[in-house]
Amino acid sequence: MTLACALVSSLIALGTERGATVSDDDFARVLIAQSFARAPSWDPSGTSWLPFPFFVDGGAMLLFGAELEVARAAAVSRSALGACLLFLAGWRLGLSSARAAVCALAAALLPTTWIFTAATVPEYFTACLATFALIALSPQGSTASRLVGLACLTAATLSRYETWPFALALAVSLWLRRTRQDFLLGLACLTGPALWCLHGALHHGSPFFFVTRVRSYKLALGPDPRTDLETFFTYGLSLVRSEPLLLALLAFSIALARKGPRRRAWLFLTPLLAQLLFLSLADLASGSPTHHPERTLMAFWTTLPLLIGLNVSAPRPRALRLAGNQAPHLWLTLPPLLLLLNASFPRPSADFVDRRDEVAIGRALRSLQGAPQKTWVGALDFSHLAIMAAAGSPERFLSVTTGDPRDSSQESLVARARSALSDPELRWLILPICIDRTELTRGPSELLLRHESRDYQILERR
Repeated sequence: MTLACALVSSLIALGTERGATVSDDDFARVLIAQSFARAPSWDPSGTSWLPFPFFVDGGAMLLFGAELEVARAAAVSRSALGACLLFLAGWRLGLSSARAAVCALAAALLPTTWIFTAATVPEYFTACLATFALIALSPQGSTASRLVGLACLTAATLSRYETWPFALALAVSLWLRRTRQDFLLGLACLTGPALWCLHGALHHGSPFFFVTRVRSYKLALGPDPRTDLETFFTYGLSLVRSEPLLLALLAFSIALARKGPRRRAWLFLTPLLAQLLFLSLADLASGSPTHHPERTLMAFWTTLPLLIGLNVSAPRPRALRLAGNQAPHLWLTLPPLLLLLNASFPRPSADFVDRRDEVAIGRALRSLQGAPQKTWVGALDFSHLAIMAAAGSPERFLSVTTGDPRDSSQESLVARARSALSDPELRWLILPICIDRTELTRGPSELLLRHESRDYQILERR
């Protein structure tokens, strides 16, 4: 049931107005996965992005075709798998099957997480992996479940950097138990970061090359208008603003819980709080992600419902037990009511991108060309990524405008298009509709208009 409900939820998110698109990173990742399907490698991006999500999406494309639709199907599938991991984590905590299912689905249906269950970025699935590892590596876990948790943690740390302090805190908590098995498990928790730092030292000249890349991009965006105090509390405030009711329920459940469950809840919260502290300090040093702070806090949203379920399932004070016995239907109707109430809480508007027109242009190009032919894309920002991802076959594209603030070129789009036309292999151009194609060549008949959308035009060169 958990799997079916998670699939339905993700498919509904995919069918929303913006098509479950968070940012241009969604399409950049699809392009890298398409390239991986053509030529698999350990470091598919060649930049600072961690490799595991590309292994998953690129592997799906190897089997079913290197298309945007396959990447979106893979995103929905892994989110459904993530919901199953959360269900197993709840069951491992000692929750009943019904409560474990409610907690797993609640994590997927939160306003902050819902769109990410269908987006091609890996934050939600990574958070599910981290949450399962957190529960599975606890002392109550069997050897087999702890090894599975370790594998999930390694996958998470090879997917998103914010899981590194999470893994380090888990390792420290294992070392404090002072047993040989826990010491070895603690070391193994750092396998993913160790492998990536070794790769950086061997292939990028520094084990922390990714920090330099992130800082250079943030600095290129211009000076940060925030004060140091505002910067430090950005992630903490985002935590409160994103899901205020969830945090209130957690605090309330911990306050009412007895000493044992309360202690377990705080132990499980420690890696999450370590992650929050790390992100806050990294933001001060311009080393944190550049947008959507709630994306890096996803492990909170996949873990807190389980901790609330843990505290609610524990023995309660006598007054609460009597209330539950006298109105059992209340406990059945309460979760959906709370979800509805949580969804109605005012939140900061999500500045997600809308690339439906670019996706449509990419699909139109794929339909017009048949076999891939050399194409040049001109765009005023990172929207070209959506065009390329929807068209498929990234190798068909020549140099494109990037929208990267580190690109110091001041050449106009028309001048760049003229320069691209000097390549005799170029057959197709995609340009904003505001550009007159007669400005690009001496003979107006050299470029034929083959397709036109709201914002773009596809031109074919004779």
